[in-house]
Amino acid sequence: MRQEDADRVLVLESVSRLPATSPDEVHQLVLGQTPADSDRIDRVGLSGVIRDLLLEGGMSNETEKFATEETVLRVWASVADQGAGGSETAPWKELASGLGVLSWGSKSEKLGAAWRLFENDRGQMTIDTMSDFLRSQLGALVSLSGDVPRPSTSRGPQEPAAEVARDLVRSSVASAAQELAQRCYVDVTGGDEADGGVDFGEFGQWFNSGGRQLMPWLEVLDLTKWPGLSEELIAIHDAQLEMLEEDEEQGRDDDGEDEEAEAIQG
Repeated sequence: MRQEDADRVLVLESVSRLPATSPDEVHQLVLGQTPADSDRIDRVGLSGVIRDLLLEGGMSNETEKFATEETVLRVWASVADQGAGGSETAPWKELASGLGVLSWGSKSEKLGAAWRLFENDRGQMTIDTMSDFLRSQLGALVSLSGDVPRPSTSRGPQEPAAEVARDLVRSSVASAAQELAQRCYVDVTGGDEADGGVDFGEFGQWFNSGGRQLMPWLEVLDLTKWPGLSEELIAIHDAQLEMLEEDEEQGRDDDGEDEEAEAIQG
């Protein structure tokens, strides 16, 4: 990632609750904006997720607005596609996993939260579901690079050549994710489909015993490891936590005053 990529992400972090929001909480926000009878979310739902995440009065100028919009839409474009009616939708689990990359948490916390989105009722993944899991994580990281053409934003539509380039990137990410999922599954299960799949513990063991060399990009799921982002992001995180603690303390004080007033009236 280049410094300009880190700067763009930092703008979003500074105007949103992401630095004090866990990946699980981001996933729940996306699910909450997804129709109950669907496994896909549309742009209206995406707008709702953004509203839920932004701090009140967070964006104070056009630069912050455009940087925030572009960052979120980069992740959206990494998983969304057009339906028969021409409207864009995305699988909510893949969008949640991708946006979770921008939340607060370590590599392990983000991987564990995303794993829970895709696992079956036995906590396992097949090759296909693991491919979706890895594609959503890798796709989000790749989309944040300025080397990938930006999607259409309020600044203007995307050029046709840029759209082709983005499609090529998505295809490459999908191929890489499929190959990695296949490699992990075969290494862990021996290719035995009767095994049922790979659980998170087995994935972690595989990663630590050699998989790390195949997917070193997992390390930068922890945004504090990005050059040029670490110190400022940690400072924002600490400041937001302090504000949350102050709000909670004020809320407890208000509740105590209300109870005291009720007691006096009684």
